[in-house]
Amino acid sequence: MEIRRDPADTAFSAYIRAKYPRCQVCGKQSTQLHHFIGRRAQAVRFSEDNAWALCFTCHRRFHESPSWAVDMQRKRLGCDYEAFIIGSNCVQKRTREEKKILAAHFRNELKKLK
Repeated sequence: MEIRRDPADTAFSAYIRAKYPRCQVCGKQSTQLHHFIGRRAQAVRFSEDNAWALCFTCHRRFHESPSWAVDMQRKRLGCDYEAFIIGSNCVQKRTREEKKILAAHFRNELKKLK
């Protein structure tokens, strides 16, 4: 079952890719957003610690090489990795109003970057 993208997802993706215009792995142009923990996990869905701006090739590698992806995330977060994983397992639900607020927040953050 596919998770639908809403305006908050679109705004978050645009913000992360603008903040990191180069792939965070290889340095090519970033064209995609990767969630280390899938978007279904609302607790970290909009967390910058969970988001990677990647090129197509590196995004595919994250999905095809899970142990490599874990190593990359561990290296990125360092001693905060375990707390991030625990936090990602927290159950959280968002209302439509909260998602509208998130979308507006990330659109405003995107404007600050431009």
